[in-house]
Amino acid sequence: MEKILSFKHWQLFLIFICIFWVSPSPIKEIINLISILTFIIWIFSIVKYGQIKIQEQNLPKLDDKLFKLNLVVLTLFLIIKYFFLTEEINETGIFNLIHIVLTIYLIFAFIQIIVFSSKTLSTLELRKETKFSDYSGYFFLFIFFFVGVWMLQPKINKLYSRE
Repeated sequence: MEKILSFKHWQLFLIFICIFWVSPSPIKEIINLISILTFIIWIFSIVKYGQIKIQEQNLPKLDDKLFKLNLVVLTLFLIIKYFFLTEEINETGIFNLIHIVLTIYLIFAFIQIIVFSSKTLSTLELRKETKFSDYSGYFFLFIFFFVGVWMLQPKINKLYSRE
């Protein structure tokens, strides 16, 4: 997993751009899933090895329990969605309510994952506790990762280098 942090920005971009792959249905879902899982592994690696570096620098450790929970829930839901929920749910009543509540939680989980990884990078770079104004730039680069990967990955390579 640490290897993904040493990728060049163009390598990650090529993996992430596979989301727009156009092909017959089963192949497209598998390629999309690989691309999304690579993004999740990239985010997880940033946080995991970032927390190790934060401890090495004697900075206050960030509480990552909610991050790990949201990452697992988001990953499991994506796998379930791609392999088992290929057709739209046209049910009414309780199924729509469950779908709406689950979707709202997954949006929260995704935003929390991005915030936590942004905060980790910012803490490593500034070497102090950070607030949203310190890591808001990273937040938006993660949200728009097709553009952000070109600016984030060189910084990540520099911050996580073994030198």
